[in-house]
Amino acid sequence: MSWGKDKVNPCSSYADMLPQEWIKENNYIPDKAYITTYSFDTRQLNEVLYELGLFDLIASDKPSEKSPGKLHVFYDETARHADSNECQAVSSACLHGITLETAENVYAFHPKVIMIRYVSDTSAPGYVILVMSKNISRSNMLEAYAVACGVVEEDRIAEKDVDSDVDHNIDYNKDDDNDFNGEELARFWEKIIAVASKDDLGTPKNNRSHINMDDELKELRKVRFVQPFSGKTVRFLEGGQVFEKLKASTEVIIVSPFLSDGFFNKHSHEENEQISGNSGVDLGKVRSLVSTMDSFADMNLHAKIYCCKMADGKAYCIVGSSNATANGCNLNNKSGNVEYNMGFEISGDDYEAFDKLLRGGSFQIVSDEDMKMFGENAEKGVDFRRYYAEFLRQLKVETRMISDQGTDHRYEIEFAPVEAEKYSVELAICGSDLESQDIWRRLSDGATLTLGFSEPVAGVYVKIVANSNGQKEKSETAEKIFYLDLYDRWQEEAQSKLDMECRKNYRAQLLDLQKQIINGNKVRKLHQTRKENDSNNRPGIVSKAMVSRRSDRSYVYEKIMSIYQYEEDTATRTERLKELRRVTKLLDESDENDQFQHDLMLLLSKLEDTDEQDKISGR
Repeated sequence: MSWGKDKVNPCSSYADMLPQEWIKENNYIPDKAYITTYSFDTRQLNEVLYELGLFDLIASDKPSEKSPGKLHVFYDETARHADSNECQAVSSACLHGITLETAENVYAFHPKVIMIRYVSDTSAPGYVILVMSKNISRSNMLEAYAVACGVVEEDRIAEKDVDSDVDHNIDYNKDDDNDFNGEELARFWEKIIAVASKDDLGTPKNNRSHINMDDELKELRKVRFVQPFSGKTVRFLEGGQVFEKLKASTEVIIVSPFLSDGFFNKHSHEENEQISGNSGVDLGKVRSLVSTMDSFADMNLHAKIYCCKMADGKAYCIVGSSNATANGCNLNNKSGNVEYNMGFEISGDDYEAFDKLLRGGSFQIVSDEDMKMFGENAEKGVDFRRYYAEFLRQLKVETRMISDQGTDHRYEIEFAPVEAEKYSVELAICGSDLESQDIWRRLSDGATLTLGFSEPVAGVYVKIVANSNGQKEKSETAEKIFYLDLYDRWQEEAQSKLDMECRKNYRAQLLDLQKQIINGNKVRKLHQTRKENDSNNRPGIVSKAMVSRRSDRSYVYEKIMSIYQYEEDTATRTERLKELRRVTKLLDESDENDQFQHDLMLLLSKLEDTDEQDKISGR
């Protein structure tokens, strides 16, 4: 790991995070992907999948017990963006909202992990794991990530296969490498499946029965995950394990956007030795601390990075989802947050370089005086997540199809009343203008609320409005909008229609990408929302000229030749044609009746064969 400006470049896309050389060496293609996130935006998901080369994993059919699907996303149900469903390309059967609630608190499902399974004709299956601070949501904040990869060793006997009754927990305070880090990753996914399948809030989770990772879990236990550039074994840590590692260190550097009182012992080494019951990180060994303005320093920080020196002189770095807070690092074993991080050894020079980078950059280092003044600050504002979780716990919904054609709608959703003292609930149809006040209907006590639709909807907007007695500060915003996924509530016929709409969105985005490639757009982005485009230029729909000439073979050749004509750089031209072929292949498979795409695919295949022959002959 190196922090020098000459060796580290900021990532411009998710593709930059992948170990591309390792993927090419093994002739890998992506086969499956599993993603976790706290906040969730389906628009950003489309971007992430495209940048990682996973867009073709979007299944045409919803997962089933026989075919569990190639893509699954797990997110915090209280943190899904309300306005992000308009271009949803992934079936809701692959999206799994999780709510972690106890009698005392609503915790966060907070890991940010992307795991990709790769397959090859020449190599054993391989895995890439990205552990990040970044959610699958739109932001321009400073983030951090760590990457590891590994190949399934088929002749290896996993620890679970030897003795499944023995707990093989790894001591992360030990400095020796552990080959069985794949075992720990397998346990993480077992935990995810367990919490995703729970019915804590009384919500049917019919689609969760289709989450079957049995084969992947067996493979993970036979993988040694290493850093692609160093070959060093990495370690996977939950929040509490991060905290214990920091406590065991002799010196630490902390980058965390959020801090909580109790994470640090605000005393000197000598004072700390005389104080019993203090279990935090000794403030005296904090070399550098960078946080946000809410806590102390930098506004656009979202990265969580911990560098620590140990008594034996070794240094380590930890990157992931855990903030320096009670919940983020499970202080006193009281947090119910789900967190995940990756740790790895670094050199002493790297440790010093990172500290120099923080002190020489645009970061403001928190002073010891500031830290000693940092006191107990209760969270301000309204606890909307708790109110929403309470609403979900009471939620009773009936969906039905209306057979009477005399009505102006064929589908209905009936919501039973909820009891709430500190808040009220308003509902609106998804796709409505969130800025309009006319779209909302109050879910009053003692009365049901029925919403009608011409077609089934994947979800509804839920506005939680805090009553005056529920506000901690009158100056705080008194309302918050959530997205309620209703896919599981519908009958199979309605689910099929929703899946069809996702496939239409998927194809529309592919068509838009194809057009961008042909037109030579250097930076290609997927379209976002329908309201960003007028009726004559809907998102993902190519221009009228292109539509009218799809069946014209000469038009196909004309567009391909334009790439050769206007793209003089051979490498760039080859890459454009390669990407165009990939997107066209997906379009060809998504609609077998589209002759235009079929002809274009044949042409690109012939050109590829011609290029290969030219390379062989040296032309």
